[in-house]
Amino acid sequence: MKTGYLLRSAIVLTAVAAFSMNATAEGKAFCEVKKSGDKAKKATGHCEYSDMGDRVMINLANGENYTLTRKKDKKNAFKDQKGNGVHRDIKKNGTHFYKWEHRNITVYPEGN
Repeated sequence: MKTGYLLRSAIVLTAVAAFSMNATAEGKAFCEVKKSGDKAKKATGHCEYSDMGDRVMINLANGENYTLTRKKDKKNAFKDQKGNGVHRDIKKNGTHFYKWEHRNITVYPEGN
């Protein structure tokens, strides 16, 4: 009896984990990068984007990569891999706007 219960529990947990992994937003996007107010032409273009809730990964057209992690319990406050603060705004049309002190990245996910 315990074996059957354990087996069912394992199946349910596996299904929940698979659903959670598929719920992340990821794929191709168009990223517009501005540094100190000027458009960064080599960085602006098609990019890879992944939003896993507490972590966001952005791979720009010029090869620069950003890994952002959420600051504790703050919904739209992140820090990058160097510890710099980043604020995120999500627009109604699905566009994500990330703002550093001297850099802005706007992500336009494809398919929105």
